[in-house]
Amino acid sequence: MRQEALGKEHVTVAFQWNNLGTVLMKLDRTEEAEDAFRSALSIWEKSGASAHPDYAKALDNLAEVFFAQGKYQGTENLLLRALAVREQALGKESLEIVPSLDRLEGICVKTRRLTEAEKYARRILSIREHALGPNDPSVAASLVQLADLLKAQHREERATPLYERAKSIKAFR
Repeated sequence: MRQEALGKEHVTVAFQWNNLGTVLMKLDRTEEAEDAFRSALSIWEKSGASAHPDYAKALDNLAEVFFAQGKYQGTENLLLRALAVREQALGKESLEIVPSLDRLEGICVKTRRLTEAEKYARRILSIREHALGPNDPSVAASLVQLADLLKAQHREERATPLYERAKSIKAFR
């Protein structure tokens, strides 16, 4: 690592720790990955860079570790922190926060909190419609995602029009 040349607390070293954690995750070495991501986060926090989207990415990565370990509450807490950082840095209506919202929706589905997941799905749909227009394929995907959640809650009467709208967008293309 570059920490010998730059020092243990240099932001470049945080990137190195984050990258190492990613590799360790791919090797299924979650405990070591967790340590690497925590080291990266610590450096970013000490350097005052905890409001940067790169910090949010490290939070996402640590959340992935927690998810793999079955620590769903910890996963959600990290994802919420990452979302807050992205919203502050990029704006609450930025397309770039959609992946954060999608991960939060996913953890809500995993923990069977479908009403809460629906709120994230609606927000994703709203952001995509405003940013991309009502006939974009990403909007169709969001409509299907929301419809699936409604169907899982036995609200087919609300899901059906969303499926139909998604189908019309795909046919329009």
